[in-house]
Amino acid sequence: MSIKYLFKFALLIGAAEVGSSFWLLSRAPVDGPTYFYNGFPDYEIGRLVCWLPLTTLVGFLWFVLSRTSRFGVAKAIQGSDESRKYGPYLDCILAFAIGFAIETFTSVCYWMIPYSEGVRSLYESGWYWHRVPRQSDYGWPSFKGYFLARIIPWAVLFLMGLVIRLTWGKRRAGQR
Repeated sequence: MSIKYLFKFALLIGAAEVGSSFWLLSRAPVDGPTYFYNGFPDYEIGRLVCWLPLTTLVGFLWFVLSRTSRFGVAKAIQGSDESRKYGPYLDCILAFAIGFAIETFTSVCYWMIPYSEGVRSLYESGWYWHRVPRQSDYGWPSFKGYFLARIIPWAVLFLMGLVIRLTWGKRRAGQR
């Protein structure tokens, strides 16, 4: 596992994070989160407070674990034909799982900090519930809507990035 690979992975996760944040904020009503945040950068800084430490920790752990002897055995097996055939797909599945976990924990962390007041007020309002929200609709029941509104565009953007990476890698391998 090289630093270059980790950088590409972090870039892909970052692009999916920013893209899904922009999509969420751009489809919100004008008097919703835009009332609380002074534009997109102000909104995204609150998410970065939760996202950046988590991504750094996961990247560091991934880098350290790829250097251990246990993973050295896995690298020796990678020389087989079977590994060359399925290796890029397994890397993509692992990258998606790690990215999904980072996005989930970031969303939970962001929902709990005071900086998410604008987003919480949007998802605890009639805009999301299409009715006057009951007391039981506040808090975590509203989080479900926020999480789905974030994770669906995130997954689409992330998978598009992985498909581009796989096709680019196959094209480069074919040129050799």
